[in-house]
Amino acid sequence: MVYSHCKSAKSLWNAVRTQVSSSAASPQESAAIAQALLEHICGLSSVDTVVDKFCVLRTEQLAFLKKALERLSRHEPLQYILEKAYFLGRPFKVNPTVLIPRPETEEMVAAILSEILPEQSSVLDVGTGSGCIAITLQCERSDACVLGVDSCTKALQLASQNGRSLGAKVVWQRCDVLAEALPDQKWHVVVSNPPYVLSAEKENMSPRVLNHEPSTAIFVPDEDPLLFHRIIALQAMDRLHSEGKLYMEINETLGKETALLVVGAGFSEVEVKKDLHGKDRWIRAVRPTVC
Repeated sequence: MVYSHCKSAKSLWNAVRTQVSSSAASPQESAAIAQALLEHICGLSSVDTVVDKFCVLRTEQLAFLKKALERLSRHEPLQYILEKAYFLGRPFKVNPTVLIPRPETEEMVAAILSEILPEQSSVLDVGTGSGCIAITLQCERSDACVLGVDSCTKALQLASQNGRSLGAKVVWQRCDVLAEALPDQKWHVVVSNPPYVLSAEKENMSPRVLNHEPSTAIFVPDEDPLLFHRIIALQAMDRLHSEGKLYMEINETLGKETALLVVGAGFSEVEVKKDLHGKDRWIRAVRPTVC
């Protein structure tokens, strides 16, 4: 498809929408991708499209559009192409070293923010990735002391960059939870979105995820699907204050099993929370008071 420098907004949007439709899951998604792409490239809003504003693409904008369409045709996520994803309204830089933030994780973080936490609460985010959880919690609770840990140095560099751009006072530290103990101090909240997808589930997954997002942040061994949850829960029991909270995102098919694991680690008030789609999505648990 040929794109010219000068075009009406509506015809440009339609052309891009048609081009991305083969790699989109639905007409609604192709429309949303087209709008996001054009807004990023030339600031074209949905209102501009409706009123059919005339627009002129500069040479470099046209080149970016063509390259972006090529990458979309290979099922590369739009967020990686634009190097940006939103999490609870804030823009985060993302690249293939980190997972793209999901709405389900937003729901878990919103639940944490609804808690009545002590002033100057200490929060540990295990497997921080882009830093979206740690940064959001610190931005919303400016008095909180937040530490984000990850095994990937490049992810920590990206999280640090996001923290600076969003004005969050988060401390970052490399820690491989499979090989090292978590930072030895007391926390009011331990939160994690660890790997939890089985290899057996790959056949139902989008090529955008399988071919482009970091597999080490997604998959667990089929023979030990609760590997990360077990290690985090056991260590969190030693690291949390009395009445401290543990939050972990979970595999929707293993809600009961994960809850039993967390109970076995010594936690009380263990709850399996559902997301907006009615699927088991995260665990909330409380460390009992130490008498």
